[in-house]
Amino acid sequence: MKTIYLAYLVIAMQLGDVVLTYLGIKAGAREVNPIMVWLQKILPGKWTWLFLAKAVMIPLIYWVASHYGESANAPLVGLVALYAWVLANNWRVLKKQKRK
Repeated sequence: MKTIYLAYLVIAMQLGDVVLTYLGIKAGAREVNPIMVWLQKILPGKWTWLFLAKAVMIPLIYWVASHYGESANAPLVGLVALYAWVLANNWRVLKKQKRK
């Protein structure tokens, strides 16, 4: 698979994570990723932590794919697997919050 397509998939999954995290928290869920919880505590603004994290990750993913080419495939596939789980979990949590 072309590296750039994997990068685009990971970036799309990052954006999906933003949407589902935002909707989940608005519905009453809470962030459980310790790094993101820490960012929530130290950054001003209600959503700064979420958007700043993705503002760093998205260009970084693109840069890695652009500069490392095929060597980036394995880590990108790992990120696809990780974010597939994250998105599925976020969706489950969101649905659970909406039932309350």
